[in-house]
Amino acid sequence: LAAYVCDRIASNPQYKGRFIGAVPIVPAVGVAPEAVPPAPIVGALRVLAAVAPSSGFLTPEEDPSHYACPSNTKRNFQGSWPLSTSKMLLDVTSGGVEKDLNNGKLKLDIPSLLVIAGETDEIIPMEAVESFFMKAKCSDKEMMKVPKGDHGLMVGQNTAKYATERYLNG
Repeated sequence: LAAYVCDRIASNPQYKGRFIGAVPIVPAVGVAPEAVPPAPIVGALRVLAAVAPSSGFLTPEEDPSHYACPSNTKRNFQGSWPLSTSKMLLDVTSGGVEKDLNNGKLKLDIPSLLVIAGETDEIIPMEAVESFFMKAKCSDKEMMKVPKGDHGLMVGQNTAKYATERYLNG
């Protein structure tokens, strides 16, 4: 979703010359096929999201206790995801980003881009991240693949330290 926000900011004349780029960390630009629920579940999700969008019925439970910084912060969402959020995330990650990049709806024509992704992410395939990166129209772009980094890339002390040190030290 950050890619869409960056696209809008970069195209807004109000921010011309002030927006220097983006750093998506573990970008939700695709999803592993085994992480997508079966078709009947996806169909039910679409219907339920239309009928009761704020309901958390049968949706993932978000528990930020293992990644919130600081640990006592209240800024992270906690609880069952609303159905409308679950449906939107599934739609975007299971094909929306790729389709929008291919048809020009998402341009990613921004000054600079640094994509940080874990090589062992079990949710977002590296192929999706690489495709996203290659299609970005930035002239100044870099992709950092973190060895042994998974979907909780910036949570684990070792992978967060690796990514930070590698970026700062070149």
